[in-house]
Amino acid sequence: MEKFQDSKTTDLCSVDTHDRARLQGHFQGTPRSFRRWFRNQDLNNSAPGISKEELANTLIPGKIWTVGPEDCDWPSSVGDLLEPPIVLYGRGTPLPSGPKLAVVGSRTEDPFTHRMCRLIIDHWATVHPNGAVISGGGLGVDQVALSMALKTGLHPVVCLAGDISRPTPRSLTSLFEQVLHHGTLLSEAFPGTPSFPYLFPDRNRLIAALSDAVVVVRAARKSGSLNTLEHALTIGRPVYGIPGPIDDPGWAGLHDAFDNQTAIPLFNMERLGTPRIRTRASTSMWSKLTKNHRILVNQLERGPATIEALSAILRLTVTDVMQMMLDLELANIVCRRRDDTYETRLESEKACQN
Repeated sequence: MEKFQDSKTTDLCSVDTHDRARLQGHFQGTPRSFRRWFRNQDLNNSAPGISKEELANTLIPGKIWTVGPEDCDWPSSVGDLLEPPIVLYGRGTPLPSGPKLAVVGSRTEDPFTHRMCRLIIDHWATVHPNGAVISGGGLGVDQVALSMALKTGLHPVVCLAGDISRPTPRSLTSLFEQVLHHGTLLSEAFPGTPSFPYLFPDRNRLIAALSDAVVVVRAARKSGSLNTLEHALTIGRPVYGIPGPIDDPGWAGLHDAFDNQTAIPLFNMERLGTPRIRTRASTSMWSKLTKNHRILVNQLERGPATIEALSAILRLTVTDVMQMMLDLELANIVCRRRDDTYETRLESEKACQN
């Protein structure tokens, strides 16, 4: 067992990427348990890890690369997470720098769902030809989103819950091979880790963090898509959804999000032209805000509104809404206009530029 010589702190940048990978290979736990173990360790000379040869034997055959916070191609947006990854494993090309849209939905073979998914990707490719599409690599919506990304020349990014060397499901092997030539496979799990069900919520948070906006094409009340939506809200990513039949339980979770004002119904694809991406200064405060704060911001993203109008929508007193608005102003997320309406800070900056 090889020992580390220079690590004396759990500061991510004090332990290089390959050393973190060696630690994770020795740890043999879930990404979540490894993150927590890593941050609670004093990595001195006694910290064990698999040998450099063992790591090379794991990574090289599958042409797997690693990326960490000290690397120039590390996706800084994952820093918005309360528990950012320690190290990421990838195959294919490095992560792109262009606008990224996450598209998630059910595995159901539904023609309407798939048609909406294709329309979304096609519009994103028209507006952002250098953009990327992020999905989970499953059947149904994931499969359609990745196939459409390849067809339109966008950069497909597949976030896997487990083993990156042999991605599942096996029925999509040919699609994964195409992604390897034109996009990126990404995982937080050490190569060889089976895709256990309890790893998927962790993967979903990564999909949300890598994106600039999230579109949920379809989501039941208990689904991975709804879990991705919740992660996106936690870190301040705008969430859009496709309304479906009101009597279909496969859309019930998404319709609940519309009712709660936590997702924006997508009736016009033009809305995706410029996703309302919040600044890092705002996202650092965003995770500390309540659900009502987030509903308030999502409502303002539809357009300026008065305190009284927001009070009626949220069914809260004017005093409560004024207090929340003050919180959001201090967090640099919203601002007050001369006509006493409020709007998001991003919309205000756009108006000044025009």
